[in-house]
Amino acid sequence: MLIADGEFVGQEWCSFLRWKPIRQCVCLWENTRIEDELAQDLFTTLQPGQVRTLFKRTWVYGGWMHVVITLSPVGDRVIVASNLPVLDVLNTYRRR
Repeated sequence: MLIADGEFVGQEWCSFLRWKPIRQCVCLWENTRIEDELAQDLFTTLQPGQVRTLFKRTWVYGGWMHVVITLSPVGDRVIVASNLPVLDVLNTYRRR
């Protein structure tokens, strides 16, 4: 299992992890393309402490991943993509 922040990920890295096959849970930048949208444009009405997810797997960095988005108590957007089951994504990322 690899848990990584945004500066350590990209399409080449995520493709390598899938090829190995290594589970991954990665934080995305707000300007990351998730299918045809920027991650920052998803769930724009989200309030601090709320969590939203795209329940179907979504194409991110060349592969199908679950995407979970939350706002921290101070309003920072946290966007996490993973090949884990959707209900495990944030709990796994928080353990880093």
